[in-house]
Amino acid sequence: MARREKCFCPVCGDEVPAEEVERFEMCLDCFADNISGNVTDSILFDFLREYGREFRDFIFNNYEY
Repeated sequence: MARREKCFCPVCGDEVPAEEVERFEMCLDCFADNISGNVTDSILFDFLREYGREFRDFIFNNYEY
């Protein structure tokens, strides 16, 4: 089994996979909190207008209902 490197999130201080901090500059939980707190309806609608079909396909292909 491959061992993943760990590091500490600079925002919350939790120990998380280093890959998350490299990708988002914080852990995934902090990134999600940060981005979801700053998304307005107009940003969401613009995003869905541009990427809605890909987003829907991603959800349908990766999650079960």
